[in-house]
Amino acid sequence: MIEPKNGYPSGTTISYKCLECGDILPSRPWGGGTHCKCRNIFIDSDAGRLSIKNHDKAEIVKTQGGLLSKIFSGLTGHNFIF
Repeated sequence: MIEPKNGYPSGTTISYKCLECGDILPSRPWGGGTHCKCRNIFIDSDAGRLSIKNHDKAEIVKTQGGLLSKIFSGLTGHNFIF
């Protein structure tokens, strides 16, 4: 279970998948910030913020050896520091 007060997980093998548009975003993107095509998920790595508009349409996934594994879906909350 994700505890919002502790923030969302991040790391070199952690990504966020938008179930609305299908984009997969690294939790620590290079070059500042990134967002999915439909703008449901926005990651600002410079400020250490993750914003998700529709948490029911987002999953935390782990990438390992080119494979994706779902860690958590149906996220709740607003903006969290990671």
